[in-house]
Amino acid sequence: MIIGMGGISNIDWMQKIDRHYGMPIRIVYDTPWANAHNLAAVTLLAGIIGYVSLRGMTNSHLIGSVGFLTGVALPILSIELVIQKIIADQEASLSLMFGMLKRWASIHPDLIQCLSRVSEEPLTPALKLALKRLLQSVQHGMELEKAFDDFSLALDIPIFRDFMIHLKFSARNRGDLVKLFDSFEKESYRLFLERNKNRLENRKFKMTIFLLDVTGIALFLMMISDQPHVRRFYLESSAGLNITAGLSCMILLTTCLAIFSGSKRGTRR
Repeated sequence: MIIGMGGISNIDWMQKIDRHYGMPIRIVYDTPWANAHNLAAVTLLAGIIGYVSLRGMTNSHLIGSVGFLTGVALPILSIELVIQKIIADQEASLSLMFGMLKRWASIHPDLIQCLSRVSEEPLTPALKLALKRLLQSVQHGMELEKAFDDFSLALDIPIFRDFMIHLKFSARNRGDLVKLFDSFEKESYRLFLERNKNRLENRKFKMTIFLLDVTGIALFLMMISDQPHVRRFYLESSAGLNITAGLSCMILLTTCLAIFSGSKRGTRR
């Protein structure tokens, strides 16, 4: 039973990774291979390459371990930056979608007709694909609420999930669609502008951290390249290797903190 629960936990963990990282990359960049298992394999391979490279250069398991951590971190950080860009684009596209739905709802009071019209508009690939799947599901006889439930999983953005809850309620009770879409258009623009302000502030913080890290690395490389006895101390002696490993881990940690800071998934109401 314990083994079974552990297996289920691992499956849930991999599913979460796939939903947050694999699925957006597959949809936006049309890369079917970008699933949780393949991303994990690439990350592990990068770690092994990092270990073997630095282990061979310094003949130190400690520095090799730093190389492993760096190799693992590089693809993770790269993927996180890509996901942050995708989320920013999706938030902007959401505001456009709400505005388009409001305009079409004032012409066509039928909800499915509005969604069909908007699916032809220039939205992000994730939204466009999700809308087309929603319409296909309804055309093939799926219950509207079930189709909406599936559609609500398309974007991992809180305001989008709130919107789908209100949309289901409105469809069930024949509510005022124009009023609903107008409300979410205004709210999404407000939240989008707020997030943009936070992103600008966060970008300054990241650039400061990166500049300090690059400066530290450059100074270290200059020291060990110009002075042979310094190079021997930091790359060959036990005490020097410990210092080098500690400094490397600090730089890696600050870089990770800088990239993951402000990476909250979407705007909240």
